[in-house]
Amino acid sequence: MTEEGHDAQTISAEEACARADIIVTATTAQADTPPLFEAEWVCPGTRISRMGADAPRQAGAPARTVRPRPRLLGSPRTGPAHG
Repeated sequence: MTEEGHDAQTISAEEACARADIIVTATTAQADTPPLFEAEWVCPGTRISRMGADAPRQAGAPARTVRPRPRLLGSPRTGPAHG
């Protein structure tokens, strides 16, 4: 990227998590795969969005970073419904 004129640098996953306001993962890794980052690396208030690995037994993010929330379900005909 620096060759294209962008100010880019390589940093560790730990530093990236510590500096991030938002963390997005996209993986279907299972519990026997280490998580992509450690819970201790994430600052309080950081938004974590997980695609693929969306249950505590999956390893996209440490289980300690997953908090149960109501699911918002809906369709164009019925509108949103909590479930």
